[in-house]
Amino acid sequence: MAKVVKVEARQLGVLECLAPCAGEVRPHKPWDTAAGVLIAREAGAIVTDIDGSPHTTNARATIAAAPKILADLVELVAGAEKDAERRA
Repeated sequence: MAKVVKVEARQLGVLECLAPCAGEVRPHKPWDTAAGVLIAREAGAIVTDIDGSPHTTNARATIAAAPKILADLVELVAGAEKDAERRA
């Protein structure tokens, strides 16, 4: 079954979180995502590293999603990252 995902990014922090989907892993400091992580958690999102492990200040990239879609989103990002590696 094909999956279609539409992502609308409105804030720089969101763009930073989505960079891995484009094959980019941008270096960042903990304060670059701290406010977004706090807001996402307060809104009920689960925040993880790009591989689905718990988010820490050493996270390679950040994913924040509703609990019901987190596993699918982590899988989707992992697939996009693999595709980007093959193209490189």
